[in-house]
Amino acid sequence: MTVTKPAAKDKFWNFVFYKFIFVFGVMNVLTLNEVLLWVGWYTAIAALLLLIKLSKDRFEFLSFSPNTPTRFHWKVVGLLVMVVISGLCLSWTCISRAQPFYPISQEFHSLIFMLSECAIIIVKALHVLMRYGIHLYDIQREELWERKATIVYHTDLLMDLLSLSINFVHHLHMLFSGNIWLSMASLVICMQVITRF
Repeated sequence: MTVTKPAAKDKFWNFVFYKFIFVFGVMNVLTLNEVLLWVGWYTAIAALLLLIKLSKDRFEFLSFSPNTPTRFHWKVVGLLVMVVISGLCLSWTCISRAQPFYPISQEFHSLIFMLSECAIIIVKALHVLMRYGIHLYDIQREELWERKATIVYHTDLLMDLLSLSINFVHHLHMLFSGNIWLSMASLVICMQVITRF
């Protein structure tokens, strides 16, 4: 029995549906201004996630090409560094715009939600960068690197564990932050937890 990965179109609509449930079910957005702010935020998040996915696919393609020029590698590395810097800038923007005087307010929950999205982006981009660094180190070596598979395995394990832990805490925060225990939004959030793990 083979398990197929969902197509990019299915992932896109899943992302849109999930974020729609989040904005209206968890955050209880009521004004058009807030809706537009959240749409802008999730557009930026989706663009960065797409750049990470494209970089990962490009890395996998280039890693199997034996005679790839060095400049192609540096383009992908540069894009990944830009994504990490963008994630850090988004995090800094969230923190600098937060009002620290109301620690349990809706703004505090929004800040935590936004920071967790930034953390996921940074972790995913760093994961691809680490894999790329291992690959570039391997192709520069003269002799065979016997420990490469072990290091790649542990890197993947650590970064996937970190990403899934952030996602899990993020979803638990969604469930506990609002009064959505017996609603359609809580069911969708639970389905997201199940499909991500």
